[in-house]
Amino acid sequence: YLPDGWVTAMAAWRDAKAEKSFVYVAQRGRIAESAGSRGHRRFQESATDFVNKLTVHDGADGKVVAEVPRAQVLGLAVSGDMLFALQAEDGGFAVTIATIADGVPGDWRRLFALPPNLTPADLEVDRHQRFYVSDSAANKVFQLDAQGECDLRRRGDLRRGDAHDRLHFLDASHGVFMQRPPL
Repeated sequence: YLPDGWVTAMAAWRDAKAEKSFVYVAQRGRIAESAGSRGHRRFQESATDFVNKLTVHDGADGKVVAEVPRAQVLGLAVSGDMLFALQAEDGGFAVTIATIADGVPGDWRRLFALPPNLTPADLEVDRHQRFYVSDSAANKVFQLDAQGECDLRRRGDLRRGDAHDRLHFLDASHGVFMQRPPL
């Protein structure tokens, strides 16, 4: 499969009842080809021509089973029968959600907007619907609940950008560590 647009995110889901798997591919700007050095082909994302779609592929053979319009997706994640997308929205970023039926996401709705001082790069979700948003500019991963709020048992405020921000659990400059609230 050769995508029409630059692939910005992928996720996979298995329908246990139908015993079938699906792969979701988010595409943004159209792929443009140009001549590279030493006769090599060079591919880059167009900054003006957008595809902005999500393709749904059969996990067994890779055939496209559906195309869904989805603009500016940065990350995809699956939990249960829900597909989540991290995408640009109104000058900021938001997490949207759609229920998966027969492998295809249905109607999308906005779950929450991200705090304005976050520059997200990717999204993950766990089985408790806690969201993990990486911010490469801050070199951190933030944990948010299903309303987009940080865990209130921790100190610091992501929206304020506290200097001593205990909301993060990953800081590559100091190695990987998890900060847990006191029991």
